[in-house]
Amino acid sequence: MGRFDIGNIFAQANRIGRIFDELPSKLSKTWSEAVVYGWYPAPHMPGQLSQRSLESQENIDIRMLSEFEDSYIQTKEFIICNAEQRIEILTEAFKLHEGRNYIACIPLLLSQADGIFSDLIGVSVFTRREELQNKIEKSIESKFDSSEIAKAYFSTFSVTTQFHEGSNSTSDEMKTAAPNRNGILHGDINHLDYGTHPNSCKSINFLASALWLKESYKQKNA
Repeated sequence: MGRFDIGNIFAQANRIGRIFDELPSKLSKTWSEAVVYGWYPAPHMPGQLSQRSLESQENIDIRMLSEFEDSYIQTKEFIICNAEQRIEILTEAFKLHEGRNYIACIPLLLSQADGIFSDLIGVSVFTRREELQNKIEKSIESKFDSSEIAKAYFSTFSVTTQFHEGSNSTSDEMKTAAPNRNGILHGDINHLDYGTHPNSCKSINFLASALWLKESYKQKNA
């Protein structure tokens, strides 16, 4: 994904999609599974995932953390260059991540991802209410009406994951999947262990995906 210029990726993918009509539905299915494990489509990350990668939390974390580390500098540059109004906060967040202060880093990343998403869609990306999730899905569909590939990627924001779950989602399995925004920002005693390297990487990836949505829509209407 990140090996292509952001302005051309959907056009290229749509051309492929016209040859292989099933590609958008395959991408949608794949990434709907991936986000449950805490990983979202974003620049400089893989555009497609094998079924083997999706067999377990361990498999996808190993694959995606490796990709994330390899492309960290590019991901950081993409975020900083495309979030000028938030640059002071995000620069500090990256310093915290690089200093392994994940406890302080993650709340900054999640709050800014929410703001970036809400600026475009008008709804919190962390909503769990069904009618608002439907609004997210319909809004993204209308914004990318001519790009089935873009809709396949960005429709994942309407999928409920551990990012969105209530703070009562405390099983080890769920807490390994992704940081729980509600538990973290409300200081729930059951989520005080959120400050891990994988959670910080997943929060950066989540923010990059939200920003990619915003920038892709901007370029589409330029």
